[in-house]
Formats: sequence, structure tokens, C-alpha cells
Amino acid sequence: MIKRIVSSLTAVLVLLSVFSCSQGPDKKQMPAAVVNGEEISMESFQKRYKQRLEFHRKTASKVDEAELKKAVINEMISEKLLLDAAIEKGIEVNDEEVNKAIEQFKKREGKNLQEYLKRWNISDEEFKNEVKKQIMINRLLAKLVPEDSVSEDDIKEYYKNSEKPLIKPERVEVKLIQVLKEEDAKKAMEEIKRGKDFDELGEILKKQKKAVVTGYGWVQPKFFSGEIGDALKN
Repeated sequence: MIKRIVSSLTAVLVLLSVFSCSQGPDKKQMPAAVVNGEEISMESFQKRYKQRLEFHRKTASKVDEAELKKAVINEMISEKLLLDAAIEKGIEVNDEEVNKAIEQFKKREGKNLQEYLKRWNISDEEFKNEVKKQIMINRLLAKLVPEDSVSEDDIKEYYKNSEKPLIKPERVEVKLIQVLKEEDAKKAMEEIKRGKDFDELGEILKKQKKAVVTGYGWVQPKFFSGEIGDALKN
């Protein structure tokens, strides 16, 4: 199964026009990539790239824009490949399932959805489509690799005997509780050291209007600099 997936990946034609220095009118019309004969438009790439760029800049960190562009286009190509495979296998998702997932998202993140969408310039329809695609991809992956198909011993053995290092870049899941006063930060740290749940503490401080809680999801540590970057590397 893995060999078949790798073979399909090597068959993808990627037009790296997004990294071209030329800004002529014809270049602007070129797609960011072509996957299985279908284009990923430059407009959709630029929109996601700008969202990610702003997302990382919120941390006041230095961003390697060339690396970020590569990461975004690779992510979009992977999504398209997986979505095509899901469609080929007849995986479908109805509106009720999408709406349920959105409600779960709102409860989990504790956010006003409309404010969130406006903040990142995403329409309701675009958000629903993204949720639908993610559900389809998750179901495909569950079919390809059932939870009980690989044991922990299998994973350790593969890692130990692999001729090449694993090529997926290291990622960490990042969520920040940002406070204005140092004393509030110290109190929060003490509570966490005593076993207080991070998310629960964040919600309490947010309701008290003492903090802003920001979730960044799974990201590469190199996208952050300064004290946050140093902490993530350790």
C-alpha cells in the first residue's frame, strides 16, 4: 500500500511558478501546481500563504518566506492527492456531518466562528468545504491504515533499522497563553507545575480577561524565533 502511494506521489507534476522571480502578466496566470491534471490556482495558493504568513508573524517571529511557500504548496498538493484518492474510493460526507464537525470545532476552540472567519478572510462556504475535505481525508487514512494494523514494536523496529532518516520535518503542537502582567504569568506557571490542565487554565484566564489564548496547531519550531523558538527547540 505504501509503495502504491509513493508511486502516485512521484507521478505528480508540480509547476513551481510560485517561486519564480518573474512577475510578467503571463506568469501571474500560471497555476501554483498541477495535480492529477487539475490546477491548484495561484490565487488559492496566495490566499493560504498570506494567511499562514500573518499567522506566524503574530508571534513576532522571523519567518523564512521561501520555506513557508514550499511548505504551503506541498501541503496543498498532499491534500489534493488524498482528496482524489478519497473520491476514488467512494468516500462521501453529508451536510449534517459537516455541521456537526463545525459545532465540535466551536466548542473545542471556544471561538466565535464568524469572528474567526473574518479574521482570516474565509467565507462560510470555504470553511464548510475545508471541513468536508478534512473529514473525507481522515476517513481515507483510517481505511488505508487501520489503528490496529501497526504495533508499537513494528514502529520501533522500522525506526531503528531504517537506512534513511525520517524525512518529515519535526513539528510541535503550540498553544500560547499570553498575559499582560508578569505576576499573572508566574501564577499561571505555578498552577501548571502543580498539575493544572493547560487548556482549562487558559479558559479561566480568558474569561477573567487576563489573557489571550492562541492555538497554532502543529508547526515547525524553526518558524518561531526569540524565547518562544528557543523553548520549542528544547
